[in-house]
Amino acid sequence: MIDIKNAKKIVIIGVPGSGKSFLADKLGRVLEITPLHMDIEFENIVGKGASKERTKIITDRVDEVTRGEKWIIEGGFVYHTEPLELRIKRADLVICLDFDLQFCIESIRERGTDNFGGWNAFKSQSDINDFIVMLTEKFDEGTKKLESAIEKHGEGKTLRLYNREQVNSLIEGL
Repeated sequence: MIDIKNAKKIVIIGVPGSGKSFLADKLGRVLEITPLHMDIEFENIVGKGASKERTKIITDRVDEVTRGEKWIIEGGFVYHTEPLELRIKRADLVICLDFDLQFCIESIRERGTDNFGGWNAFKSQSDINDFIVMLTEKFDEGTKKLESAIEKHGEGKTLRLYNREQVNSLIEGL
C-alpha cells in the first residue's frame, strides 16, 4: 500500500489538461510542500539559449530540487521528458494521471487562453490548436518513455489515477 500522507518526495505526471497543477497545489497545501511546476520552470528558461542549453538548465533545476528532503514536482511526459527518469527515481511517490487523451484535449480547449498550469501558455486559439497537434503527435512516444521510466524506477511507488473522480477522492481522503 502506498502511503500518501507520509510521502515527502512526490512526482505528479500526466497529459496536459489532466489536472497535475491542481493536484500538486492541493497536495502541497496538505503536506506543506511548495510544488515545482515544470511548465513554469520551462517558461522561465525559454529565452535562455538553444534547446540543448535549456535542457541542461531544466535538468540541473530538477536535480537540485530532487536532492531536497521534501518536494512535489508536477509535469508532463509528452515534453519535459529529459529529467523524467531522474524525477521518478528520486521520488517516494509517483502519481500518474493516466487520463484519456481526448478528455485532456477537451479540457485544454475549455480552458482556452486562461491560466494553464500556473502560466498563460496560450495567447490565441491558434496557439491552442498548434499545441494540440504537437500533443497528439508526441503522445505515443511520450507514453513509451513514461512507461519505461516507471518500469525502471517506479515499481511499488506508483499510483495511477484514471479520472477526475479518483483525483477528487484522493484529495478528500487526505
